[in-house]
Amino acid sequence: MTPALVIRFTLLMTLVPDADYAEVIETLLGDLEIGSIDGSLIRVPDVPASREAFGSAGTADDSSPFPQLRELRISAASTRATFGVVTGPAGAGASRDKGEAEQVLLDKALKGYQYLFTPWRLWVIDRNFPGVARIKTMLATGTHVLIRSGTASR
Repeated sequence: MTPALVIRFTLLMTLVPDADYAEVIETLLGDLEIGSIDGSLIRVPDVPASREAFGSAGTADDSSPFPQLRELRISAASTRATFGVVTGPAGAGASRDKGEAEQVLLDKALKGYQYLFTPWRLWVIDRNFPGVARIKTMLATGTHVLIRSGTASR
């Protein structure tokens, strides 16, 4: 969360002590639309052209059963409606040393989908998007960011 959002959340928790976290967030964010940014891998046909274009993830020697396209989906968290998708190779190929990680795809999304990063959106992203410079770039658009930084205990 941005420092400003944390401060507001903490203050509102003290003003309405009987409210639970969900009620406080709803009161605090109001019309703020919550979006989700997350990456995934898509298997593509295992033909030489696909293996060269996309590579594969999970094996250092590209011996994965299928080449894979890495995608970064930008969507509405509540409806999962897609706002935009950025793609790249998942692994190395003859013409590149490695694939494009989610971080690189987020950098591309910030350039290609600037109109999505507005002050009335809160983006929920996971811990795979490190980097102070990357987060500063997001915050400079006026948008809000909530990052899951750890694992849940069981």
